[in-house]
Amino acid sequence: MIKNPLMLARHLCIDVPKKAVTDDKTRDSTIRHLIERIVFQSTECGAWIEFYPGGISIGSIVEGVEYGTKAYNMNYEFTGAKFDRHIADIEKEAKEIWNDTHGCEDCGPENPDTGYVPINPNCENCMGKGLIT
Repeated sequence: MIKNPLMLARHLCIDVPKKAVTDDKTRDSTIRHLIERIVFQSTECGAWIEFYPGGISIGSIVEGVEYGTKAYNMNYEFTGAKFDRHIADIEKEAKEIWNDTHGCEDCGPENPDTGYVPINPNCENCMGKGLIT
């Protein structure tokens, strides 16, 4: 069970430098910063994490659109498996948003409901990867 940021850091295999830990406030700040970096860097979508008293919130923005993924709030105590499952859900949703909104001019017509062009996986111009608009 993950009961605090230090336990989450351990779940994420983060080695908290002992020299940086001089007092509780510095220790907590260091741990949170390391977690934020690892969560962002280890996800394809660049997920974010915020800490609040008693838990965390995680989600992702999607570059080029006005919205992002669902935010998941988890109060301590939660399992590492639950955290990992929510990260996987965020990655999946961010990819779906990207694919629905980042088609190039050759991918096809604009979706009239959203105003965005979905990616055509067979597009020869962007090779089915889309573009940042």
